Amino acid sequence: RLTADPAALHFPWGPKPLWTILDAGTTLVLGDGSDTTVTQVQETADVVSLYFGAQWSPASKGFTDHLASMYLRMAAERRPGQRWRVIYVPHERHIAEFEDHLSRMPWCSLAFGDTERIAALNSRFGVLGVPT
Repeated sequence: RLTADPAALHFPWGPKPLWTILDAGTTLVLGDGSDTTVTQVQETADVVSLYFGAQWSPASKGFTDHLASMYLRMAAERRPGQRWRVIYVPHERHIAEFEDHLSRMPWCSLAFGDTERIAALNSRFGVLGVPT
C-alpha cells in the first residue's frame, strides 16, 4: 500500500471500519432529489446494507428491481428491530445513468462522483464487480 500512498496520507493502511469511511457528515442522495446523512440513516435503521451496482450492468438493473420490491415489502411490514436501510454505492460512468438508476431506488445513495469514498468501500469489502 505504500506505493499507492507514498506520503502516508491514509496511514494506517489496514481496513477501515465502515462508519469511518461513511462518517457522520457524509451526505447521501435520494431519487427524488432530496438528501440525508449517514447519521440519519444510522438513527433510523437496525440493519444497514450496502449495494454496489451500476445502471450499465444488466445483472445490476435486474437486481435493483428485485431488491426494491423486497425493500418496499419489508418496509411496509415495519417489524420491531427489523428496520432495514440500504445505501447504494454507485459505479455508473455518467451522471445521467446514475440519475436514471437512482430514480428506481427507494433508498439513499452515495453521491455520483464521490470517488474517494466509493474506492475506499470497494477496497474495504473486496468489490471487484457489480452487482455486489
